[in-house]
Amino acid sequence: MKVYYVNSNNEQIDLLSAPYHIEETDFFNFEWSYETENRRVTRFYRDVETKKVSVDIFSQNQKDFYSALNRLVEIFDVDNVSNVKGKLFYNDYYIECNIFKNQKDMKSYILPYAKLDLTLVTDSTKWIKEDTYHFYSSGEGRKTGTKKYSYKYPYVYGASEGQMTVRNIGVVENDILLRIYGPAQDPAIKIGDNLYQINTTLEANERLEIDTMKKKAVKITVHGDEINVFNDRNKDNRLYIPIPPGTNIVVWNNSFSFDIVVYDARSEPKWESDE
Repeated sequence: MKVYYVNSNNEQIDLLSAPYHIEETDFFNFEWSYETENRRVTRFYRDVETKKVSVDIFSQNQKDFYSALNRLVEIFDVDNVSNVKGKLFYNDYYIECNIFKNQKDMKSYILPYAKLDLTLVTDSTKWIKEDTYHFYSSGEGRKTGTKKYSYKYPYVYGASEGQMTVRNIGVVENDILLRIYGPAQDPAIKIGDNLYQINTTLEANERLEIDTMKKKAVKITVHGDEINVFNDRNKDNRLYIPIPPGTNIVVWNNSFSFDIVVYDARSEPKWESDE
């Protein structure tokens, strides 16, 4: 089991490795809110939620103990001061959140030891696992016939018809991130019945990102600048459409490479055995 927090600077703190140890948490608990009309439930929705994590800190000496206390503040405050979210991970699932409360009990006869009650707040409410699929163009010199290789993710080489599949393992529609690599001209990808297309030119080392969860479509230049390209979309199709559960056929013209990241979203992180 892994539990760790990653802030917006990509700095990480492991809450299950010395000198930190989680004692208890309620982040597996969740609640849906609902609206009613004429004594009938009309809608379910998730509201802003807070969750608690109780952490013990124990060290062999005061210097390391105080360093551990300081590091928690330094990791969490980066996000709070900047008003951006970090990510709390449970195994492969994460929830975007901020840890805004750090309440300490240091009344111990055994020093250096402290018990911390951390409280997080989130308006995302979904635990997410990112399943990434890679698709390569036939122009990358990898064509050996259509062939699948057994890596962690489904790599596909040289599918001349430009047709493969992507799987949504969830039980409901899930959002996706399309990451398209240049060079490409007016790149278009059809997933299931929906076409995702931006009418723009991507040079080598540029990329295009379409994120249906964040409702964001940007072209990222070789210098790292982001250009909003939403107005350049194919307006005959809706750009920010999630994909349905199950296996979805992916079709493109095979002239460019791209990734599809499926956001497997759940109300609680998936229970998994360590065995």
